[in-house]
Amino acid sequence: MTIAGWLRVAEHYAACSLRRSVQQLAATVVLLVGGYAGMVLTVERAYPLTLALAAFTALIMIRAFSIQHDCQHGSYFVSRRANAWVGRVLCVVTLVPQGHHRRLHAVHHAVVGHLDKRHPGGAFPRTRADFDVITVREYLALSPRDRWMYRFLRHPLVIFTIVPLYLFLYSYRFPFLHPAGRRRGWISTQCTNLAIAAGLCAAALAIGPGRLAAIVLPTVIIYSIVGVWLFYAQHQYRGTYWEHRPDWDFRAAALLGSSHLVLPRPVAWLTGSIGLHHVHHLCSGIPNYRLQECLDDHPELAQISRLTVADSLRGLQFALWDESRRRLISFAELREACPPVRDPAITSCG
Repeated sequence: MTIAGWLRVAEHYAACSLRRSVQQLAATVVLLVGGYAGMVLTVERAYPLTLALAAFTALIMIRAFSIQHDCQHGSYFVSRRANAWVGRVLCVVTLVPQGHHRRLHAVHHAVVGHLDKRHPGGAFPRTRADFDVITVREYLALSPRDRWMYRFLRHPLVIFTIVPLYLFLYSYRFPFLHPAGRRRGWISTQCTNLAIAAGLCAAALAIGPGRLAAIVLPTVIIYSIVGVWLFYAQHQYRGTYWEHRPDWDFRAAALLGSSHLVLPRPVAWLTGSIGLHHVHHLCSGIPNYRLQECLDDHPELAQISRLTVADSLRGLQFALWDESRRRLISFAELREACPPVRDPAITSCG
């Protein structure tokens, strides 16, 4: 089937159900409250169980983000006001400011896979609202210092430590680097910050700051790391899609440049089917609880951009877009193709 045909298929599922939305939202709230209540009861007597509950609760936070994300797209409720208010309440749980992230995410959908829509400033083009990706040609044109910086930014340890810290402690708290809609972005982030601070203060008064830290810190650490990994796996894989204009196509970028991350069914349910990203990008009007339904009804769609968890972890090595082979490659593959030369004035593979 053509990409246009898949778009028509996906559009059939772009209808929310008030009953299913309310049921999923209620179940998510119950699971969140249950997870935190269990941690409060076990934090002093059975801390290993607390940590297990922290991992469970982190997945429920991702489920809450999936609902908030649907609200940002206006796909969770028919009512625009209901989408706005549910998203604003959930951002206190997810730590992701609703209005600010909605604008960033809209940019992400609009330019995904578009090589000419990256910011040209700095040592190398910076990808908007995504992980930085440059081509082999651009990498070879960099100075040794800038090559080191790009390699540093793409290192798995950086992706799973510095990137979560940057997002949740800086970018989502103080949107200095996102001038578009700056005033509204600041209002969104600071209202979210105040609500989070108020919630933490109330919890600290209720159970004590020490117990609160022992509960919240591992939960948020797991949540942020898993969240960054999921976002990374959604677009960073061997056969993803990148094009220059005029060859770039929005529908092709949506379907071929977004992955179908195959998660165990219980994990997929807990995380709101967040791994079915290719269907979501193809039609962002589909609520998360109908993504699996679309895939089940059309098994051939499940084979497009399919990625296992092991594939996603192996894909952490792929950091450069090879325009000739139309795929991401690793630095090791680049070294094999372009052995170093002795004369620093000569660029290997130039």
